[in-house]
Amino acid sequence: MASPDPLISYVDGFRHGTVAAVDWAEDVSFHGPLLPAPIEGRSAVIAFLERIVTSIETVELRRVSRADDGGCLELAFRFAGVAEATDEVHALRVRDGRIEQVTLYYDPRPLL
Repeated sequence: MASPDPLISYVDGFRHGTVAAVDWAEDVSFHGPLLPAPIEGRSAVIAFLERIVTSIETVELRRVSRADDGGCLELAFRFAGVAEATDEVHALRVRDGRIEQVTLYYDPRPLL
């Protein structure tokens, strides 16, 4: 069952390492600057993100911009072993209370 606020469910998934509990659509797609192609499907997105969340030390939610079909989250991630926080914008599209698309915008150079 979808939560009342899938955007906050998404942030909590990163904060608590519980990305499997996020309100994903079965056909979700995940896009990012370091990905050669989008990651497609709920199980593939969860498997990918479960590897990443283990290296996240903190997540700061800086801004939420909402739209009828989702919204944008401005987040600051601090990854283990990376000196600077990574400022990111996550654009989420939501359908029927579930996240169907995520597109990340950030400068990947600190992570390389």
